[in-house]
Amino acid sequence: MAIWTSMRVLLPAVWAVGCLVGFGNPGDEYGLFALGSILGTWTLMISNSNPGLVLPLLTGCALMYGAGRLLETLAANRNLWLATWLILGVATYAFVMVQFESMEAAIAKNGTLAAYVAFASQLGTYVATILTLLVAAVRSWLGIVADDQSTTAEV
Repeated sequence: MAIWTSMRVLLPAVWAVGCLVGFGNPGDEYGLFALGSILGTWTLMISNSNPGLVLPLLTGCALMYGAGRLLETLAANRNLWLATWLILGVATYAFVMVQFESMEAAIAKNGTLAAYVAFASQLGTYVATILTLLVAAVRSWLGIVADDQSTTAEV
């Protein structure tokens, strides 16, 4: 498997792009950035440093790297992750946008459409990772149970 297609690279890369776009287009009072990048922005609450991008970006990427490694260990389906991320990202974007009377009202509230895209991408990343992890864990567990049953049946 090429390095750029591995889950341990894909997850932090997608999350980092969303974090960077979200930081550049943070929404009203950094709300969309803070919520979308919560995997890393929580560190700002416990650190004494000035608010910035480095600590949340590094923390979030490290956690997503760990999630990617876990998914690879469980032999998770990368296509399931990608499909879930795309579908939920688009669905989240659509759901958030219909809350406003017009596109202009949405932009007036949070500055740019990129803020909404980054937010939707980040939420899609979280749900896709959790769903893919659950599916991979259940598949792994069922595989272990099936192996135990076949061993018991042969004895």
